[in-house]
Amino acid sequence: MFPYEQLRRRPDVEAPNLFAADAADRLLADTAGDAVLQPGLVVIGDAYGALTLAAAERGARGIRVHQD
Repeated sequence: MFPYEQLRRRPDVEAPNLFAADAADRLLADTAGDAVLQPGLVVIGDAYGALTLAAAERGARGIRVHQD
């Protein structure tokens, strides 16, 4: 399981009640499962990298990321 609690919000504000990953990130990563291993994975709007890093830990390579 990916260590979501190790992610930080830097350079944004950090506080004990603010987290870099939330339940939606965990649900998406768990639901995607091994589908992230398919070529051409694109992650959009992953503010603190939770989805991207979880996919990479699962073995995804060549991940394309877009952040606005």
